[in-house]
Amino acid sequence: MVQLNTINFRDYAKKEKALLQALQMYNIEIASPMMFYTNRLATFTNWTFKSGNCTAEHMAHAGFYLIQDDCTKCVFCYKELDGWEVTDYPWDEHKSHKPDCPFVQLNKRDLTTCHIDEFIVLNSAVVKNKMMETLQQGKEELTRMFDDFKAKITEKINRVAF
Repeated sequence: MVQLNTINFRDYAKKEKALLQALQMYNIEIASPMMFYTNRLATFTNWTFKSGNCTAEHMAHAGFYLIQDDCTKCVFCYKELDGWEVTDYPWDEHKSHKPDCPFVQLNKRDLTTCHIDEFIVLNSAVVKNKMMETLQQGKEELTRMFDDFKAKITEKINRVAF
């Protein structure tokens, strides 16, 4: 269980902006805007839990952004979790469901404290997971197309044979 200190949102946003500028100076392209806490937090506008352990702030600090209802996704490992309860600790849930997540393994919930090499590792993980998701979607689409084609051929064969 991890308690978070209250975050000064304005200061945090300034630190993220400074990090982004530094990364741009090194020509490092950001794999996803959701890598940044402030962007993840912004997705939780209609989040159910306004107090307790499972607040939007705790969710965003654990690497999650809101997809829909109470379904969240980690930008770094693409793990989706739902069924959240007010007593859940998002960081602990993340660690237990996806201990190999690079964000969890780094154990820094503040990207502005990362060294450049740590950021590059996280950025690479996001790129890799985006590519894997795209490949999986392509595979599923090809499988659907093949199954549709197979069904049409089978139907034609059955019509001719009988």
